[in-house]
Amino acid sequence: MAGIHVRVVFGIVALYPLRGPWNRIVGVALIAFGVLMGPSRVVFGVHWPTDVLGGWLYASAWVLTVTALLLWRRYRIAPGT
Repeated sequence: MAGIHVRVVFGIVALYPLRGPWNRIVGVALIAFGVLMGPSRVVFGVHWPTDVLGGWLYASAWVLTVTALLLWRRYRIAPGT
């Protein structure tokens, strides 16, 4: 379960825009870390492939939910306008 939380936190941190070239560097590093962690868990025999797939889906759902809420909060239209 800790791996899921790490990916969720990394995904949410990746939402915050960084200035300059760090934006792409950090984004690619976080995506690579999240993608490579899953197969390594299967190779080391810690999880089944379905566990890893479920973790990726769960973490993706959380990141998409937080993204949707942040975008809704930022761009919502004020009542009466």
